[in-house]
Amino acid sequence: MKELRQQRIADLLRTRRITSQSALAAALALEGEQVTQATLSRDLDELGAIRVKEGGGRPVYRLPEEPSDADEHLRTMLHTFAREITPARHMVVVRTPPGCAQALARALDTAQVTGALATIAGDDTILIVCAEGATARGLVASLEQIRTLPASHTQGATR
Repeated sequence: MKELRQQRIADLLRTRRITSQSALAAALALEGEQVTQATLSRDLDELGAIRVKEGGGRPVYRLPEEPSDADEHLRTMLHTFAREITPARHMVVVRTPPGCAQALARALDTAQVTGALATIAGDDTILIVCAEGATARGLVASLEQIRTLPASHTQGATR
C-alpha cells in the first residue's frame, strides 16, 4: 500500500506541477487515495522530493534526478555528507548530518559498491550490511578511498 501510494506520488510529481501538499492530497484523492498531511510529508521525505522555484518564482515539488555518473555522484555524496565511517562486525555505520542519510544511502545503492549487500538509512545514520566474503574494515577502506579521490577518479571502486 505504501509503495503503491509513493509510486502514485512520484508519477504525479513527474507529470504535473504540484505546488503544495494540499494540491498533492487533492490529486491523490481524485485517484481514490485519501492521505493525511503527516503521511504525505513522510512520503515526500522518503522519496527525496524537494521544492524548487520554477519560472515566475512559484515553488513546485520535484524528485531528484538520477545521476548520470553513479560513481562520481557517490564520491561527491560521501565527501559532502559522510562524517564518520565505522566498521561494526559484518556491518558498517555511516554518520551524516541530520536529514542526509537517505540521500547518501541511495547513492551507495545506485553505485553498487563492492562488498555492500544492502543499506538501511535513518535520519542521520546508515547501516551497510556487508556482502558474503566482504569485511567491514575492507568496506570502510573502500568508502574512505572513494571519498578522498579527486573528482572523476572513481572508476573501478564500484561493482
